[in-house]
Amino acid sequence: MSKAIRFTKMHAAGNDYVLVDREALPAGVDVAELARAVSRRRSGIGSDGLIVVAPSSRAVARMEMYNADGSRSAMCGNGIRLVAKHERDRGRARDDAFAIETDSGLHQVELDRRGGEIVGGRAAMGRPVFDPARIPLRATRAADSTGPVSIDVDLDGRRVEASCLSMGNPHAVLFVSEVTPIPLERWGAHVENDARFPERTNVEFVAVRGEGEIHERTWERGAGETDSCGSGACAAVVAAAARGATRRRVRVVQRGGELEVEWTTGGEVLLRGTAETVFEGEWRLPAPPDA
Repeated sequence: MSKAIRFTKMHAAGNDYVLVDREALPAGVDVAELARAVSRRRSGIGSDGLIVVAPSSRAVARMEMYNADGSRSAMCGNGIRLVAKHERDRGRARDDAFAIETDSGLHQVELDRRGGEIVGGRAAMGRPVFDPARIPLRATRAADSTGPVSIDVDLDGRRVEASCLSMGNPHAVLFVSEVTPIPLERWGAHVENDARFPERTNVEFVAVRGEGEIHERTWERGAGETDSCGSGACAAVVAAAARGATRRRVRVVQRGGELEVEWTTGGEVLLRGTAETVFEGEWRLPAPPDA
């Protein structure tokens, strides 16, 4: 007999995920296949991925992030705010500021309220990583570098510079004059699968609109274009500020909404944005073959 699991559909600036509790999953379930199934827009729940919320001995909860294609990601800047709201709404967090464990370490989250209701939050995303071995990126770079790694990528026969770094997951940031007309599906997939990124990469196309604002479109590895990407917004601001194109506190306008990113003088990156519950329901797992 098939088993139904409870889920919560949530989104942060249009970046949507299905959240399930680890303890609700039956033993032996293929979580990667579950991520692919629930993420399908026409035959599933529809999402940019699956987040498994697991117990943690070090924090309120542990976030296990799966992309829509079933691959794992160590960090998700939008997803961590969703997990924080999820845990606070269920009473598993006792206040509005606490830590969430991820594959990239512990991250502090402070929830924002309006009229008593949780509407978003600010997450400490850690320091950007510029060491090629840790991005990871196959490129030669001095060990004491303090900014993104620059590589040339080919876009329809034109060499374009990409600024590469990690925000818990790999990113390649490319600066363009306008984000709307670019062939994102072609260019994004091409850069995502560049052989120099052994774990593939997220790709951000960024247009600077002033010292305090950028516009961005993101191609996420394993998901394609998403309405928003929190770690991508962080990578974009770090890359823009490092080249002197913006200040270190920037409004990031994405298709699904706006995020605020600050790269502090101490080196920490802070990300603020919305977090909303869309609906809750049950997903019935396929019955085992011998049922």
